[in-house]
Amino acid sequence: MSNLVKQVEDWLEWEDLKYAKDEPQEGITVFYFGVQGKNSLGMLFLVEEIADCVQFRVIDVLDDDDKEILKDNEKAQMDLMKYLLEKNYEKRFGKWTADFDDWSINFTLAHYEKPDGKIDKSLFKLVRGLLFDDVDNMISDIKHIIRGEELEDDDDVDLEALLELLKSGSKDSEGSV
Repeated sequence: MSNLVKQVEDWLEWEDLKYAKDEPQEGITVFYFGVQGKNSLGMLFLVEEIADCVQFRVIDVLDDDDKEILKDNEKAQMDLMKYLLEKNYEKRFGKWTADFDDWSINFTLAHYEKPDGKIDKSLFKLVRGLLFDDVDNMISDIKHIIRGEELEDDDDVDLEALLELLKSGSKDSEGSV
């Protein structure tokens, strides 16, 4: 087992998240897990050993009913694309993508390992903050937009609180895992 794979596995176990692991090809390991917040979130870590890269993804955030609404609703499509572009520019961490063929909406955050072979603990702190706050809130916004509903007053994560989370860590604050 590679160092990167072990670090991701250790973090998932440390956070007490149930997960499944797959190795679709040599040098790539995928960890699938889910979190229940305002929304049920399907997530994964994709570890690419050759590129020394770990990607965190929230996958396919829309249910079939939301996708059906989008399929023929140009206003909802345009409002959604505008929202995703604004969030990609505003947040500057990770990126939202949309597949226009099936209306799957995904969020991706990539991280490259440090020269010492360890994943900077700030990645896991950021993922934890994203899991339970920011991405979950943005998914709720996306669902409101698709249904033509008003967005709640700026429910975005408190950036100061996220900064504190990054500084202090989710459970401890020392170095790398």
